[in-house]
Amino acid sequence: MRMDGQARQVENSFLPVDDGRIGLTGIVQDRAGGDEPGPAVILLHEIFGVNFAMREELVRLAGAGYLAVAPDLFHRQAPGVQLSYDPQERPMALALWQAFDTDQAVQDIEKVRAHVAADPRCDGRVAVVGFCLGGKLALLAGGRGGFAAVISYYPVQMSDFPDALDSLSTPTVIHMGDNDVHVGPAAVSHLIEAAARNDSVDFRLYPGAAHAFANRHRLEEFDAVATTQSWERNFALLDQSMSR
Repeated sequence: MRMDGQARQVENSFLPVDDGRIGLTGIVQDRAGGDEPGPAVILLHEIFGVNFAMREELVRLAGAGYLAVAPDLFHRQAPGVQLSYDPQERPMALALWQAFDTDQAVQDIEKVRAHVAADPRCDGRVAVVGFCLGGKLALLAGGRGGFAAVISYYPVQMSDFPDALDSLSTPTVIHMGDNDVHVGPAAVSHLIEAAARNDSVDFRLYPGAAHAFANRHRLEEFDAVATTQSWERNFALLDQSMSR
């Protein structure tokens, strides 16, 4: 389902919720099938918001023919925040993460999923991909059902949710570097064991890769080989789960 070279457009909108509104950034690409509805992918961002790196991933997904949408998970704390990877901005990112309400976010994601599934350009099939904080949320939201596929990059704080992978019945892939100091070997071992108990979960460990290995803007962590391999697996999963 590759459509690189087609015209793209960026859409910014809001989804009202009881205590405010969720900002949505969407990338739409002209499909070869014209106005025929197709599948969508929701992208859940890192602790730095829907920044330039996350928008690049939206473009990647749109380039493969998916309606790609990223909700602003920090809409209650700092609406529209987009942080860089400059060390001076990291304290704010960490503060947002530490004050983050995971339960509310999972509820938000379900509302976004329903909203995207009802979009006339979507055929009702929606997958989710998340990075870091978003990787954790992808697994938690995926465990509630409704998604056609779940993709999680280096999910953090999963030791707080020891049974999360047991709840997944959706085709899922988890990408983790074996040199991820933000997750740690004990948490990685637990995820490997939990994935081994669930035939729906494919756990992939990348030798020598660090946290954020798939983000080319984080130069000290970026691993081009692992990134390429992970996206090949992602698109294979998406193509299989949401093929026409």
